[in-house]
Amino acid sequence: MLAAGRLDFLMAGNLLLSFDNVRNDIPTTVVAAFFQKDPQALMAHAGQYEDFAALTEAPTVLISKDGQFSFWQWLTDAKGFRDDQLRPYGFNLAQFLGDEEMVQQAYATAEPIYAAAEGAEVDVFLLADQGWNTYSTTIETRAELVETDPDLVQRFLNASIEGWYNFLYGDRTAAYEAIMAANPDMTVEKLEKEMAQFEKLDIIDSGNALEKGIGAMSEERIEAFHDLAVSAGIIEAGEVDLSKVATTQFVNKGHGLDIKQQLMSN
Repeated sequence: MLAAGRLDFLMAGNLLLSFDNVRNDIPTTVVAAFFQKDPQALMAHAGQYEDFAALTEAPTVLISKDGQFSFWQWLTDAKGFRDDQLRPYGFNLAQFLGDEEMVQQAYATAEPIYAAAEGAEVDVFLLADQGWNTYSTTIETRAELVETDPDLVQRFLNASIEGWYNFLYGDRTAAYEAIMAANPDMTVEKLEKEMAQFEKLDIIDSGNALEKGIGAMSEERIEAFHDLAVSAGIIEAGEVDLSKVATTQFVNKGHGLDIKQQLMSN
């Protein structure tokens, strides 16, 4: 829908999707990254494994089909995990809850909270803290829009960045009400627990965002993740023209930092 012009902006996942778009000649580009860290994680029962490296000795690791063709390839290539540990993850916690030695993939602000609700204490190992250095929750638009209406792109991103700062450091009441209206299964308690995880794991306002503002990106980091993906066999060398993946012309300007300072001083 984005490439066809039915949407002007799309909130995407991590950079692998953007690499695929370029590889397939889809004329879209990343204009901001709202998460400095990808929330993708591995989750284990609390105290079962001493550290991330010890997870390589787990008898079973549950990984979804998408994960098997992305971060699992990196885990086996660079971190000592083995394919004989791999079992499919069907986005149901039953297997994990029934086996103290089992490890599974997790979105760091979701499955750990669900497990806790079932009475299971867990340890969360964020892949970003182990070198999985993609940005996440990126904003993509059409390359044509960047060229023909950069003012629209800038205004959209500025408003989004201001929204993030107000959400993170201001009164979340109105935002929570809108979220719960769209998703009746959500509650203030659940949303507060999710936000506590975001803050604990430094997912949004961290790294370059601290000085350059939420949405910050660097060409060097995009290239570094590309090289990681090539090394792990996720993509092939020479398939992706990095100059088409993203543009930093709309971010890295410190927009919204004044809002953060004002809200934190209140």
